[in-house]
Amino acid sequence: MHRHSALILVALLATTNVHADYDAALEAQEQAARQAEEAKQAAADRQAQQMRAAAEAKAHAELMASYRKSLGATAAGKSDAELMQLMQQRQQSAMDDASKAAAQAAAAMADPRNAAALQAVTGKTMEQMQNMSDADAEALAREMEKKYGGQ
Repeated sequence: MHRHSALILVALLATTNVHADYDAALEAQEQAARQAEEAKQAAADRQAQQMRAAAEAKAHAELMASYRKSLGATAAGKSDAELMQLMQQRQQSAMDDASKAAAQAAAAMADPRNAAALQAVTGKTMEQMQNMSDADAEALAREMEKKYGGQ
């Protein structure tokens, strides 16, 4: 029995005051500091989101104003969604027109009479014109302007 008492005494001494370095007041203070920091971060995040939303709204308003100006009387009484649709239609029409012009130019270039006329005027073949650098093209344009006059 004496042996059991000694074991119990050693166990009690080893396990006493396990929470000796726990300070409830300090823990509460640290928790309050963490919560204050989280609240501060949340407020900063909200402010950043509001600034971002305001900037996006301003950019959208400026875009819609430029669309209204570009569309003129056509834009009168139209909603933003309708303006966007009108501008998309206008852009698609412009792209279609450019494609048609490119196709017409390609067809004109394929005609040997046009190629001969180009060479007679510029002294360059179609292939030479296509492979010309920007600087050479500008020099040729200046030369043609001097030779045939500007418009």
